[in-house]
Amino acid sequence: MGVVLGASLVPCPGTVTIFIFTMALGEYGVGFLAAFCMSMGMSLVIFGAASLGRGLKKGVERYTERAILLGECLGGSRDALFGSLTFGGDVETPVLTSAIESVSR
Repeated sequence: MGVVLGASLVPCPGTVTIFIFTMALGEYGVGFLAAFCMSMGMSLVIFGAASLGRGLKKGVERYTERAILLGECLGGSRDALFGSLTFGGDVETPVLTSAIESVSR
């Protein structure tokens, strides 16, 4: 919080340039109005970027939780399938049987 407050005390170089220019012309009100408009424009852009970033983060977190749950379910199903094949007896497929027979000749 201290960094944010400290950064707000340092003026924008563009605003300083506008103040110098308007002071040279003697138009103080125009300088303050320009500085106010610049600060409002920057605050809207920063607020929009922060809101977009926060919304994207929440969306990614929501889908990440679902993906992790889906991965755990699929992993458990895979383990159950291979476990039942392993403990269910011999698994012989035509490809496996022909490969074993060709090696044993």
